[in-house]
Amino acid sequence: MRPQALSLILFFSLVALNLLFSEAGTYFLKINELVYNNLSEQLTLKQIEDYFATQARWRWVQYVLPPVVLYLKTTIMAWILAIGGFFYGVSLPHKKYWKIVLQAEFVFLLSAVFKILWFVFIQTSFSLEELQQFIPFSLQSVLDTSTIPLWALYPLQLLNAFEVVYWIIIILLINQATKTKKGFGVVLASYGPALFIWMIFIMFLTLNLS
Repeated sequence: MRPQALSLILFFSLVALNLLFSEAGTYFLKINELVYNNLSEQLTLKQIEDYFATQARWRWVQYVLPPVVLYLKTTIMAWILAIGGFFYGVSLPHKKYWKIVLQAEFVFLLSAVFKILWFVFIQTSFSLEELQQFIPFSLQSVLDTSTIPLWALYPLQLLNAFEVVYWIIIILLINQATKTKKGFGVVLASYGPALFIWMIFIMFLTLNLS
């Protein structure tokens, strides 16, 4: 099988599984009910009905937007790794980096599965806010964050086991593709700074919107 064909299979598999787990989460976690309860504290019944009617009309967006976002995310990530590879003397084509990123991206599906299982079987009573903020195996999930400001939560969410495994997979795949041990340096010099800048951006955005 041609490498490009395999990358496309990986991409569309990720899209399909992401949509599947999204639908499963909506059904098993009763997200619409949580949204309704949350909105009932702020809006009238008519406004809530209008909200859900608008959501139904734009439901097609949730099937179109995720593939676009995933493509942009993985493509940008591939370019970031390519920049790191350039400085470390690693010569891989962009499509190879993209394939590596797509393979590593599957680890976040495990995070989605665990999140659904957690709220279905363990923490069966929860609010919409708790559901949105919960990141499995993150520092936030093991610390008391009641006194931590909202803008400071993202770093605690970002430091999680799945992110660590994501790094490890990319490092190992770069090592395998290049037959070197430069994977760690490439990821640290490229994805590391990019992730830090993204973290600062989200913190700044949250601080200004809260």
